[in-house]
Amino acid sequence: MDTYDLFFNLDEAYKVKKYNLIILTEVLEHLENPLVILRELFERLEPQGIISTMTLFHPNDPEKFSKWWYRRDITHISFYTLRTLKEIAGSLGLDLIFSDSVRMAVMRLKGQR
Repeated sequence: MDTYDLFFNLDEAYKVKKYNLIILTEVLEHLENPLVILRELFERLEPQGIISTMTLFHPNDPEKFSKWWYRRDITHISFYTLRTLKEIAGSLGLDLIFSDSVRMAVMRLKGQR
């Protein structure tokens, strides 16, 4: 297991390793260009590897969004719906294999079981 955090743990050992599981907990909403980061992580996956993400999904309604507490955090710069994460997964060669439709999305390399 390795950890990386831009502010608290700059250990980049992950850049030369492969992983069965990569977990992003409350990370995606802070990324300026999530596809770049996710593509890097995708390259770190073992053949049956999984990327698991947790970020509160966008309510996809302008009125609800205006009242949504999650958007008020000034460090949250990107918001996602489940459909957006499915599109991202597909563009990276991943299948979305699980979601709770609230905040969790689990992706695996296409065609892997």
